[in-house]
Amino acid sequence: MSFVIARRQRGFTLIEALIALLVMAFGMLALAGMQVQLSRNGDFAKQRAEALRLAQDRMERLRAYDGIATGTIQWNNLPVGAETFAGNTNTTFTVSAALAGTTADTQRPLTVTVTWPDRTGVTQTLALSSVVAKTD
Repeated sequence: MSFVIARRQRGFTLIEALIALLVMAFGMLALAGMQVQLSRNGDFAKQRAEALRLAQDRMERLRAYDGIATGTIQWNNLPVGAETFAGNTNTTFTVSAALAGTTADTQRPLTVTVTWPDRTGVTQTLALSSVVAKTD
């Protein structure tokens, strides 16, 4: 008994091998693109976390003033304005604080805003709002 193998069934043709290589190349390109996107998103998340930390720190410093009429930080002259920080990331953050109301109020709305340029040069903004009370 002899088996006859048709000529078309002996193995892969050159065209099949090239198609398989092309499919694999597209897959590798997709993986490379995904890696770049993951790197950008990781960088943005790190910058946003640093901005949040700076905003919370500034807000807590303003809420922890020393006293109504004595001490270094007083209710009547809470230090608002802008500060610049290099931070632990590859950008520079600008932290600004704004108080609404007057010193006669028992509570004053506080807004702390952090701005920074991201990796692509687009300005990002993070804002926190709270209230500073005149009493403990």
